[in-house]
Amino acid sequence: MRKPAATFAVPTTIEPGLDRVLHYWNHLKRGENNVPFADDVNLPDLQELAKDAFLLESFEKPLRFRLDIIGDNIAARYGHAVTGKFIDEVEMHAPFDSLAEQCTRAVRKRTPTYYRNEAARYARLALPLWENGRVELVLVAMTGSGD
Repeated sequence: MRKPAATFAVPTTIEPGLDRVLHYWNHLKRGENNVPFADDVNLPDLQELAKDAFLLESFEKPLRFRLDIIGDNIAARYGHAVTGKFIDEVEMHAPFDSLAEQCTRAVRKRTPTYYRNEAARYARLALPLWENGRVELVLVAMTGSGD
């Protein structure tokens, strides 16, 4: 039997660190906009949470994502340098498993998405950011061990 496609819906209750990042993202919105502008994001504003966050640059036609800025803990979890690489050029294992699907959903729906990997003991939030008339960046934050 075929497994249903993931919706990446953000549950009502999420991990405290991810909830803080979601709160930060929501407060960046200007006026009636549903998505914050990319130039309003400042990772150091996230303080310690910035070590467990990264920014993905979004490209159209075809939709691809490039790892732009990566927090120290994310880089250490992954095990080798991936900054500047497209995610389809990187082996997708924790903490990047299902990342392309999750971010595609965030970009197309212009809404936050959530992913939880019970086996690897981590959760991830992907938050779209608006620039030049489209979602050009995705802020991704993680919590948990990711082992």
